[in-house]
Amino acid sequence: MDMTGILLLAAVYFLPAIVGFARGHASAGGILVVNLFLGWTFLGWVLSFAWSCSNTWRQPAGISYLSSERPPRYDAKRVFEHRIGRVIAWIVGACVLLIVAGLALR
Repeated sequence: MDMTGILLLAAVYFLPAIVGFARGHASAGGILVVNLFLGWTFLGWVLSFAWSCSNTWRQPAGISYLSSERPPRYDAKRVFEHRIGRVIAWIVGACVLLIVAGLALR
């Protein structure tokens, strides 16, 4: 196997961690650990990928709400970005799986 194949397999193996860090997931470190140790099982990989595509809502660093203030209830831009990020992550994951399956059938 040449270097391109090894890099492609490594990218597929660590895809859940890559997606988690790219989306700024609050549990990106945990996703990496699960992916690293359980990603070799199909179930571990699928679970870590689903986790990386899950909700990423968190309070931005440096912003604190006083008890008398309430955080904004709905931010349309943030909701849109969150949904687009999830869709893109699932599409990329599906494409990578199809590519790997195509290479395996050669």
